[in-house]
Amino acid sequence: MSRDTIHGTTPGIANRSENARRQPAGLRLVCRAWADWLYEQHLHRMLTFKSASRSLAFIEHQLGTRSTTRVHARCQHLQVYPLWTCEDAHHLDSGDKQDMINSEILEQLLDLFSDTVTTLDLYFLHPFSIRPQTIQAIGRMKGLKTLGLHGSNMVAMEGTGHPACFERLIAEAQGLKWLRLALPVLLPAGIHADLNMPAPSRYPAIIHLELKLDDLSPEMILNISLAFRPSLKVLTLEDNSLSEEMEEMGGLEDMEEMEEMDAELLRPIYETLQESIEGLSTNNINYFTSTHRLT
Repeated sequence: MSRDTIHGTTPGIANRSENARRQPAGLRLVCRAWADWLYEQHLHRMLTFKSASRSLAFIEHQLGTRSTTRVHARCQHLQVYPLWTCEDAHHLDSGDKQDMINSEILEQLLDLFSDTVTTLDLYFLHPFSIRPQTIQAIGRMKGLKTLGLHGSNMVAMEGTGHPACFERLIAEAQGLKWLRLALPVLLPAGIHADLNMPAPSRYPAIIHLELKLDDLSPEMILNISLAFRPSLKVLTLEDNSLSEEMEEMGGLEDMEEMEEMDAELLRPIYETLQESIEGLSTNNINYFTSTHRLT
């Protein structure tokens, strides 16, 4: 392949300010080898699925492509929502049920990219619950490093996911390094009652734990932090309720009172992790202030 051919593909990729129509036109000029490489490595690097019908159409197309050519899309970051994995959907409209992504469709997507996905984000319409087949499909994703479990803004999240279900998933995904939680979950009660008791060896070596405080109680945060304490290096606490609280509080005295409350909520978590953790990240400045008070 000549240098002129390689140079000819550069403007269509690098100049993001060009008109959107000119980019695909430029990409069509490359030779077949470059076209296959771009399709396989870059076109579907991140995929988001929001409906059952579109998901099934994509799966069918990919399976058909694989049967006729060795080139197929490689997805590294997969997002799926809204996801309904519970059989009970009586409160949903019939239209919503018809195009809802269910367990079967999710498993097909997971298997389709089991060799390439490194980041998986799942958005649930109900308290966390997935069946064993889905857990096994996630376990087959040997390159999976980052897992995000989120609630959905479409339905108010009530209740807590079943602890045993969450533990089975965590134990199955042994390659995980980064866990993002934005919905209520717990690990089985009683396992970590003794702070000196080591976490089960079947848990993956989570290095980065990211928690959304709007959806997790202090007890849940402590429960999960203890589970991954042996390997945990970075804890991220996201508090989206901060701006609303600041608008409601007008005086300095109210702000100081809020800082004291934050310190008390953070104390058990900080005392548990202070000997091993290397980094604390948060969008709430009060947590940093509280940390200094606890040292």
